[in-house]
Amino acid sequence: MFPALALRILQTTDPRLLGKFMWNFGVKGLLSVERFKRRIQRGEYFPPFLYLSIINSCTCAARAAGWMSRRSGMPSISRR
Repeated sequence: MFPALALRILQTTDPRLLGKFMWNFGVKGLLSVERFKRRIQRGEYFPPFLYLSIINSCTCAARAAGWMSRRSGMPSISRR
């Protein structure tokens, strides 16, 4: 299943988006891990550096968004 998903992502996603994802999570992520290791060796503590959140609900808290009301609660992201 994973190879099929990877192939689908590579074939259907815009190449610019894939490049940006690879740069931000690949190159920059690797550099931040290396910097964190160097800081630990020097005895400095720094909070976690990478955070990726994948959830199944909307986290929009803006009250000005017309489609969201306080009574309706948080809408769920639908699966197709």
